[in-house]
Amino acid sequence: MIAEGFEREKRSFHVGVRRIRAFAAHGLVHVAAFLLVFSVALPLVGVRAQDGDGLPVPLDTDVAGQDEADAAMFLPWPEASMSEGDDRENVSDADNSDGSARVFDPERLAMWPVLRIGMVLDPAQGEFGGVEPFRANLEERLGIPAVVVAFSSLSRLQAGLLRGEVDYASLSTTAFVDAQERCSCLDPLAVPMDEAGVSGWTLLAIVPKGRRFSGLENLGSARIALAPEGSTAGRRLPLALLEAAGVSSDEVRLVEEAGPLEAVGAVLAGRADVAFGWRPATRDGTFAEGGTLAALLARNGVVPAVDAIPLLGPIPSAPHVARTDLPESLRQELRGVLATWGGSGEHPAGSGAFQPVSQKDFDLLAPLTAGGGVKNAVRGRLRPLVPR
Repeated sequence: MIAEGFEREKRSFHVGVRRIRAFAAHGLVHVAAFLLVFSVALPLVGVRAQDGDGLPVPLDTDVAGQDEADAAMFLPWPEASMSEGDDRENVSDADNSDGSARVFDPERLAMWPVLRIGMVLDPAQGEFGGVEPFRANLEERLGIPAVVVAFSSLSRLQAGLLRGEVDYASLSTTAFVDAQERCSCLDPLAVPMDEAGVSGWTLLAIVPKGRRFSGLENLGSARIALAPEGSTAGRRLPLALLEAAGVSSDEVRLVEEAGPLEAVGAVLAGRADVAFGWRPATRDGTFAEGGTLAALLARNGVVPAVDAIPLLGPIPSAPHVARTDLPESLRQELRGVLATWGGSGEHPAGSGAFQPVSQKDFDLLAPLTAGGGVKNAVRGRLRPLVPR
């Protein structure tokens, strides 16, 4: 038994060495540590989360002031299954879903030796096991080794993606728009879609019931209730759209509130003329249950006496993106994997499927980057949700 255990550890060590060499060849130099990934029975909770508006985004525990130059926390490796002494580069370190030994594609290995998947994960909570089916599926479909690189926050994941430390990741919408403005080096592949077909959201102007709303360009001198910094629907996007409509912040009175629901409360109390919120939407713009007013109803128990006017949308949520230096053939294969992932609850988006997207789907957010990036694009502390 001791000898067998020693042999297993020896094989795992050799696998780790081979993958470290692959990373070195690919230019990744910030390696803090690595772990062997074992199958974990616990499902990954918290892979869907909310920002200050309640919008779904990848899990993020970012705290203002963190050093965003920090690299990944851990580099996990799949468990070894190759026999001792087998040095063939096209033999995998894992098995396929049908139990057969995985064989990598030599042509693709020559093109790209390893796919580095960036995720916000906590290794101490066993979260590597929760995303192992996703990692293994990508590895099997692409025909090259795939490893998960764990980051402690969304801001660090975004920075790692910009520096080329990972090839593929899931970002919040604003983190993606901000990163794309900085580098023009990302290709949006798909966004999570739930069982109801919701894959995005629509921005709403919220005004007193029966009050006429004639557009953002006519809000000069109005009292505008805003959520705090970090709120996309309740602050950042409305202010950007107001500026794009020619309304200066000097022309209006900004009413600062503690949160998105409090901003709507200011409208209800007569302290403000308009607030902003969001509602889940499918790609064709059909509304679904949820969003700002649904949260207010759940909190207060009464239907708010307001009207919600759609302003912009649908806006895609939490895109999965790849760097454009990843070969086009591999990016197309990634799109294919995501397009056929529906029906399984074991992927980083929770349950449901993925909706294909392109850069055009995010062009409506151009006002956010008019000043050269998105302020506080990856700030805020997110509240984890259990996958549906």
